[in-house]
Amino acid sequence: MVNCFVTGHRRVHLGHTSRYLAKLTDLAIAHGATRFYTGMALGTDQLAALEWTRRGLPWKALIPCHGYESRWSKSQQRVFWELLNGAEEILWLHQQYEMGCNHHRNRHMVEVCEMGIAIFDHRRGGGTRYTIQRAIARERPLYWINPETGQLHQHIAPTQLTLL
Repeated sequence: MVNCFVTGHRRVHLGHTSRYLAKLTDLAIAHGATRFYTGMALGTDQLAALEWTRRGLPWKALIPCHGYESRWSKSQQRVFWELLNGAEEILWLHQQYEMGCNHHRNRHMVEVCEMGIAIFDHRRGGGTRYTIQRAIARERPLYWINPETGQLHQHIAPTQLTLL
């Protein structure tokens, strides 16, 4: 079983990002992904959950803490809970919000997944960049699309060569 995480920006163009996530999902499957993980943040994470649910793909929700959605609008909260109905499993990392719980979620996804996909515009900070940098440091294959240009990027982890 090959696990694949998604990371990406919260504020995205709905139509473009949905198409990009479909393309990235196809690419991940072509490279062996059989199960997906999302942190269930607004934007990219939830669009990925929607894409995977539509396709009937197995996915897990890895949520930083109970009450994660409590500061969102009522309609955003409703979508959050509806999407969770499609999850194979829901994992809550903390009982309540604590400083750093979002980074904890991101680190955990990189640790339990063998590859990742992302919507990333190359900004200098934020959770998406942090997660991508961590995945590259852990030598995880990673595929991402820049939402501003539509350009596909990849980081392929080096493989160990054996001489006979």
